[in-house]
Amino acid sequence: MDHGDGELPAAKHLELAADEDRFSALPDDILIQILLRLGDRHSTSAAARTSVLSRRWRHLWYLLPEFDFAPESGGHIIRAILAAHEAPSLRRLSVFAEDTSPGPIAEWLPAASPLPCFGSATSLDLHLGCHALALPPSGVFARLTNLALRYVRFCGPCDLGDAVSSPRSPLLKKLTIWDTRGLSNLVIHSASLLDLELKCLEGLQLLDVLALALEALIVISCFFGHSTQSQPVANISAPKVETLQWGDAFDPSTVHFCKMANLQLLRPYHFFVYGPEDSNSTAGNQDCLRLLQRFQFDAIHTLSFVLGYETANVACDSDCVCDLPPNWIFEELRLNFLHEVEITHLRGTEHEMAFVKRLFSWATALKEMIIVFHFSISESTAKELCRKLLSFSRPGISMEFYLCPSGFGRVLYVPEE
Repeated sequence: MDHGDGELPAAKHLELAADEDRFSALPDDILIQILLRLGDRHSTSAAARTSVLSRRWRHLWYLLPEFDFAPESGGHIIRAILAAHEAPSLRRLSVFAEDTSPGPIAEWLPAASPLPCFGSATSLDLHLGCHALALPPSGVFARLTNLALRYVRFCGPCDLGDAVSSPRSPLLKKLTIWDTRGLSNLVIHSASLLDLELKCLEGLQLLDVLALALEALIVISCFFGHSTQSQPVANISAPKVETLQWGDAFDPSTVHFCKMANLQLLRPYHFFVYGPEDSNSTAGNQDCLRLLQRFQFDAIHTLSFVLGYETANVACDSDCVCDLPPNWIFEELRLNFLHEVEITHLRGTEHEMAFVKRLFSWATALKEMIIVFHFSISESTAKELCRKLLSFSRPGISMEFYLCPSGFGRVLYVPEE
């Protein structure tokens, strides 16, 4: 058959295409990027399996700059792969291990230690399941910018503050410490730190932070439960902080903040409006009020509410606040600088709707209100609530409504006219 137009038959074209390996002709750096994207989150095993494709691919995965091992990767396999590594530097090493006994870890850890990793590592995230960690007494994390320690039990003399301060971590920008034990003193002096997050540091007695560039500080449940005989001390010198979340005990005689002229967002601990006045709720409310008094704002531009209800196991007392007349309905508050309000988990109860109605009259300069309904609110109920809420509003105020059909996330809801 004559093919005068010069085109190959379809079968012949497919045959040539099948014999042609165009991937192998690509440069190493592009192939390495392909290997990094193979498989799921733990991609190293999938990359290693490409060595059977051809001689071109046999040792290519040795050049990977990241290793990510799944739980089924045995210690001997990890050790062999680390020993064969040929890249100039290893920028990421992740080992997800279900068996945290010393034996399997000891198989590969000696091979990991001499790698050019920690001297050039930019991010380090340790989740140790409350296993012990001994900090190195010396050494510099010259390029480390992000450090996260979760579920760690510090053993022996612990000077974490020395390790994360500027002399040993000169470029550290974000430090996250969650759920630790054995950390009694934390003294951080850093010129580079921008974000500091501390949660549930059991046994913490002293927190001293000198971070002139710090922009965000979060401290949650680090000091709750201490007796008056062992009152913890905190000294915070961070004048550029813009976001402060202090969900913890606050006694102005032992917790000291410097002047924070740039502070834009203050998040205190929960304020318990209803329920029994036990020691926890009373102390928490006092801490919240003390913190608000410490930072007296000339004007509040944005106000956010997250409504929460807990089912009581006992009946209310006869003089419970639940049965008292709602005198706040008749109070006249001045919120002349309030521009934005966001209310989350709105159920549309009588008290909630009355409060929102009064809020419109208190906030004379209000420009925007966002309502996120509770996940139990159906679309038909939301439609009726939107109608009532819009009747409270006035021209010039933007109203946005959101549903939470699954309890997580939110979906914009636009009521029909």
